[in-house]
Amino acid sequence: MQQGRWILAAGLWLAAAPAFAQVPPPPPPPAIERALVKVAVGEQPIRLAHAGVDVFVEGGLVHSVIDLTLSNPNSRLLEGELQFPLHAGQTVTGFALDMADGSMREAVPVPKARGREVFEAVVRRGVDPALLEQTAGENFRVRVYPLRPGGTRHVRIATTEWLTPDAQHRLRLPVPLDFGATTADQVDLHVRLHATDAAGVRLGPRIAGAALTSRDGDSDVALHETDRLATAGASTGSEIAWPAPQGDTLLRERVDGQGYFHAELQVPDQPAPRARPDDLTLIWDASGSGAQRDHAAELRLLAALFAWQPDVHVRLRVVRDAAEPDRMFDVRHGDWQALRETLQRVAYDGASNASLWTVPTSRSPQSSLALLISDGLGNWGGPAPAVAGNVPAYAVQATAGGSALFLRQWAESRGGRLLDLGAVDADEALRQIQQRGTRLVRVDGDGFDQVAVASPRPEAGRVVLAGRFTAAQARLDLVLESGDGTLTHKRVELAAPTNGDATDAGFVAQRWARLRVDQLLAQPELHRTEITALGNRFGIVTPETSLIVLETLDDYLRYDLPPPRGALRDAYDARQRSKAAEKAALARQHLDGLVARYAALQAWWDKDFPKDVAPAAAPEVALEQATGNAVGMDAARAARPAVPAFAPPAPTPMPAPPMQRERGDAAPAASFAAADVVADRAMAPPMKKAAAATSAGIQIAVAAWTPDAAGMRRLAQAAADDRYAVYLDLRLAAPSSPAFYLDAAQVFATHGQRALALRVLSNLAELHIEDRGLLRVLAYRLQEMGETAEAIRRLQRVAELAPDEPQSWRDLGLAQAAAGAWQPAVDALWIAASGAWDGRWRDIDVIALGELDAIAATHRVDVSAVDARLRRNLPLDVRVALAWDTDNTDIDLWVKDPHGQWVSYQSPLSRQGGRVSADVTQGYGPEVFSLRKAIPGVYEVRAKYYGSHRQALGNATSVMMRLSTGFGTKDEKHRDAILRLEEAKDEVLVGTFEVK
Repeated sequence: MQQGRWILAAGLWLAAAPAFAQVPPPPPPPAIERALVKVAVGEQPIRLAHAGVDVFVEGGLVHSVIDLTLSNPNSRLLEGELQFPLHAGQTVTGFALDMADGSMREAVPVPKARGREVFEAVVRRGVDPALLEQTAGENFRVRVYPLRPGGTRHVRIATTEWLTPDAQHRLRLPVPLDFGATTADQVDLHVRLHATDAAGVRLGPRIAGAALTSRDGDSDVALHETDRLATAGASTGSEIAWPAPQGDTLLRERVDGQGYFHAELQVPDQPAPRARPDDLTLIWDASGSGAQRDHAAELRLLAALFAWQPDVHVRLRVVRDAAEPDRMFDVRHGDWQALRETLQRVAYDGASNASLWTVPTSRSPQSSLALLISDGLGNWGGPAPAVAGNVPAYAVQATAGGSALFLRQWAESRGGRLLDLGAVDADEALRQIQQRGTRLVRVDGDGFDQVAVASPRPEAGRVVLAGRFTAAQARLDLVLESGDGTLTHKRVELAAPTNGDATDAGFVAQRWARLRVDQLLAQPELHRTEITALGNRFGIVTPETSLIVLETLDDYLRYDLPPPRGALRDAYDARQRSKAAEKAALARQHLDGLVARYAALQAWWDKDFPKDVAPAAAPEVALEQATGNAVGMDAARAARPAVPAFAPPAPTPMPAPPMQRERGDAAPAASFAAADVVADRAMAPPMKKAAAATSAGIQIAVAAWTPDAAGMRRLAQAAADDRYAVYLDLRLAAPSSPAFYLDAAQVFATHGQRALALRVLSNLAELHIEDRGLLRVLAYRLQEMGETAEAIRRLQRVAELAPDEPQSWRDLGLAQAAAGAWQPAVDALWIAASGAWDGRWRDIDVIALGELDAIAATHRVDVSAVDARLRRNLPLDVRVALAWDTDNTDIDLWVKDPHGQWVSYQSPLSRQGGRVSADVTQGYGPEVFSLRKAIPGVYEVRAKYYGSHRQALGNATSVMMRLSTGFGTKDEKHRDAILRLEEAKDEVLVGTFEVK
């Protein structure tokens, strides 16, 4: 029985949200939980008022439509998020949301990153959108906004899949009635089995009361229930079974003038026995998500394997973000107790590095075997390894929500197959290992193209494939290799559908598109454009394509998304024809505006500012006076309550930050003496305190990190050999907390346990699927630890997820510069500088341009793409750049000069010319302090958490501060500091400059 088949065997995740705010969902757990409703503390669970399920089956092809009515009993507006796993072969092919007039609006396909961008922008405006996207592996997510107080929302999701006959040549369909903890007030189920005699249909005990009728050669199953679903255990006994069709099943369809076919073809199954292996390589994925696997099922398979081959040499390779040293075990007479105990003691921790899933080369490959035990969700390191080694390899999956597609392709390319322990028991999985079965070698013939095969390994003696007609008649010649190497052929002829033939609502075409996408995903980086095009054309959800619903014509026009066909689409097309000229004009306006603002910055840089102490009665100099340009606070920020200035100037040594004192961090002033500054990474391990002189006689001191939570103090005080065990114990109380892993990694790094620090830190890649904020802070930490290559991979993924956010490109460019990849750095920074971004990303284009010009002034790069008016380097004695990892968050940068004058959003220009960039109140920053010529003395740098407009279960924000001297010169030096601000009004001393 396949597990995780139906989308409602899933979890509802909901977070309370004010109507005006962008509403990120609350963080999911390390792995998807089944049917669990969560809301913000104090909120009532969302009710599933009604679930309607319609299923149509033809041959092994299943099309399901599930209607959900969600009811919000709370007095607050909510955003709903439904996360659900599918198994390989299931495809989301439709999505719809109810509108204010009660009608259902169909979703339209959209590139994944664009879909996320539009959804969040629309939510910020308080309008009704919905988004369905694929996250990682076969995991999917629906986001719906808003769920109004006391109101309901109606969502419709459609899927297609293919059923495989079991050993008794019966098809088994678990009907989607598993709502787990989310009970439905009312359920209506209807299943139609095309060309199926009702006499052969069997209903499981859970739905034995359903009506079973026949009509025109079809069988219908109908069920209406209320309340009983809450107690009846919907996940068991809700199965429909019937004899599989005999012979071949051929489906044809014509869509938009193109003919498609889907074929289930019976082929001779001629397996040959495999030699018992003398050597077994066991690749055991011990990453954090591995804790969710069914380890009992995995051990049962190994027990069956050692019962079949009781004498075998085993090489155990435990892999996470890195591989542990291989361990050898000699299993004799079936005694594998030592290996079993080792596997049972495995700690599941860290990310999944698929590049380590390598198969060895053997002198006798026919007597060797490799097993990969994993969920297939690689999220660390480079790409999966190319096919290498000559040992036949099988992939074992024992969890829902992994990447069965990846595991199947990995195994089949290495002469094995996927063993899904949710679908077969240990004995059947062993039987598949024991035999070399029939394999589809290729499909020859004519009259068709782009044939896509579900699997070259027949399932229950049937091969499934789909393709496109290129002629009125297609001839398929299947070349098959039996287990003993003998080649056989099977020929099939198909007539293309004509314009008069009935269509099947796109099911066959969508099925071909899905199989084609699966085929291309074997090398996704080479086929991203085609994958996106297929998702867009056929309206299917892929790793590159999502489905989105918007409310009004203006929304579709605003974001250049064609609505579904109908009157709304006609109106859209008419309005869209007049927008091309407007776009070109806007691009010109943006460039001209950037040139003007960069000219204002140059005017500030060219000005000579006084370096003496201001007379007591003299007012502070405003930035507008210095530059002649109105560059300052916007009206909205000026209207917010004034923040009290920090404490008056104090002599060195400086006072400890007030917030640190409140938390019990007894960091005395002496801790920031010259002996405690942080060294250059090339000279000392990351996060270690040491002294380092910088350019122009300037020294940078970064605040030393001190664990302030009791758990972290316990971890820091543990003996080195015991520290990891203490960490695992502490993790039990915070398995889903990013802050826990960030702090624990810092403890390990501070104590010189670098490998463990990286393992712990890599958990952030496992926690939240495609959370770009979390990926950002992970990249910042990796850069801090000198892991630049991995940091760049994280930031490249952020740029893929959020290409509409200029911070994605600036972060990537700075990381590439740190790696010495100067041209890619300039290219990424130019994207950040030249893009026509949302107005809430204030000044980031000018900031990125300054960083680009600084690189161009000191390295040989091509800047021909940069407008000549923008190519001027503005070197600085002192520069401070502050960025953070959470959207819709307001963090403020404050810098105090030796004269005691603070520079901030309240006073953006000091007497001596210290300047702070525009105040960012709704994004990730950056805010930058710049000073061309620094006077001697100590400069104090602080970060303050002003507030957040986001609604989440936790509001902690990680901030990254880069303190630089000699910026834009060959003597540039910098120090990075990463800190966490827990709540609004939190402030922290980041560090100091001392100019000699």
